[in-house]
Amino acid sequence: MRASPHPLPSLAAPSGQATAAGVSAVPLWYLYTSVISLALFCSGLIALAPDAVGSTLAPHVLALIHVATLGVVTTAIMGALWQLLPVILVVPTPRTRLSQVHYLAWLAGVTTLITGFWRSWWQALAVGGSIVVLGVLVFAAAMLWLIATAPSR
Repeated sequence: MRASPHPLPSLAAPSGQATAAGVSAVPLWYLYTSVISLALFCSGLIALAPDAVGSTLAPHVLALIHVATLGVVTTAIMGALWQLLPVILVVPTPRTRLSQVHYLAWLAGVTTLITGFWRSWWQALAVGGSIVVLGVLVFAAAMLWLIATAPSR
């Protein structure tokens, strides 16, 4: 078995037949990140409950809302779609390199955006928000490409 030509680290890649067959572990990265984000959201919700009741526009509350929406829900959906859409459509999976780069960019964008909200740092909000929007566009393009290449039934 050859070493992977990709320089990106393998984050808790499963071993066995799935990896040997070339199945990407990247969807697991999204799901692990989603679980970690859920833990952060729950602990933040406990800590910020009084602020959340007072105003949803407080910077820390906005950060917490984005942990839930981008860190938990959207990240889990992306991981599931990277894994399941090719199976459902009976098409080859997108390039592993694309999903790896997308994951790292998505993680950087969401983290920067949430940090910007938490610290009321507007430059980080602009940079993080731009990376998140770019990540959504790349993800949508990859999924639309899968749909377009699917055999008609």
